[in-house]
Amino acid sequence: MKTVREIEKEYEKHVPKQTTITSLEEFLVNLEIGLDDLDEYTHDFKKELRENHEWKLIAQIRNFFFFIFEQEDVEFYDYDDAIVKDCITYTQQFSSFYQRMMEIATEENYQELNKLYDFSLNYYEEQTSYYDAKRDQVEMAFRGFSLYNGKYQNTREPFFEFMDQKIKEMEASFEQFHQKVKKEEEIWK
Repeated sequence: MKTVREIEKEYEKHVPKQTTITSLEEFLVNLEIGLDDLDEYTHDFKKELRENHEWKLIAQIRNFFFFIFEQEDVEFYDYDDAIVKDCITYTQQFSSFYQRMMEIATEENYQELNKLYDFSLNYYEEQTSYYDAKRDQVEMAFRGFSLYNGKYQNTREPFFEFMDQKIKEMEASFEQFHQKVKKEEEIWK
């Protein structure tokens, strides 16, 4: 598993793909689009939970009527639901980070925030790929096959720690900047 320090080193070298962002307004619009995407992903995950619930119910009914011939293993849906619920909380945490970024965005820091936003998109995609692989692994296990894909790793906790740390640093700078502006305004009154 990656450490926070390794993620910090990656971040230092990161060059945003979205170099077309040239103003605070463009950054805020881009961030709003990202928030809308996360809301849509959350909606899709919740839809998958409902579908799992329906399929589990159908499997239980089939088990009730056809118990003599074959029993379907309904535990699969519980394991899959746990992974999907993890995806939902993961996505909601990203929304929280992006909301915090939106609140502190200024003309002075939007480029650094854009870098952080762009960097976080990579980690979001990697983590959702990890969850997809995990779901495939659970499905194959219930079919009697063993599946392991070492390509994906769970970076959720260290990345959240990194994001929280970076945003707190920027929030502190934002607060210092506003304190300085208030003092200057008082002087000119």
